[in-house]
Amino acid sequence: MTRVEHRSQKDDHGTPWPFYNRLDGEFDFQLDPCALACAAKCRYYFAPPVDHFTHPMDRVTSVRWERTIDQSMGTSGLIGFDGLQCSWSGHRVFCNPPYGRSITSKWVDKAIEEGKRALVVMLLPARPSTKWWKRAVESCQEVRFVRGRIKFQGAASGAPFPSAVLVWDPDSQIADRRKWLGVSGPKHSYIDARVK
Repeated sequence: MTRVEHRSQKDDHGTPWPFYNRLDGEFDFQLDPCALACAAKCRYYFAPPVDHFTHPMDRVTSVRWERTIDQSMGTSGLIGFDGLQCSWSGHRVFCNPPYGRSITSKWVDKAIEEGKRALVVMLLPARPSTKWWKRAVESCQEVRFVRGRIKFQGAASGAPFPSAVLVWDPDSQIADRRKWLGVSGPKHSYIDARVK
């Protein structure tokens, strides 16, 4: 019997611009709490300390924190700030966390916590057999399954796993309407991986 792995060789996956832009057009994001400086999408971002995940262009060689401003992109980042430790409150957040057994769970738990006070939109691998997926789906207002496989920045082909976009919105009327209708759980819909 052949075993199929739905895993990739790395845990940091840069969101493709067209996919991000479609979501940004709807949500008007302000903060990415776990960006790589070389792939930041939001105007404001936290770049992680080296112990979360590393990238050749984002190595932090000391404990000092750096503030970077990229004039061409209009972005401002805080390198060395851990998005898992910082508050996301008051921002509209886009988060494509690193994908790995223990680290994805930590980012999902942070999104659940921050989603009580801020709009959080998270791109995740769709892994319904995991505990973190169950926690995420039970707490969010909306799940958008991605049709097709996302081709992440720098990848030669589409991801070897399905993806989904989860939305936590404390001001959303979705949960109230679904409860009134007697429907449990978040709203489910689909979004295409490729922008036409």
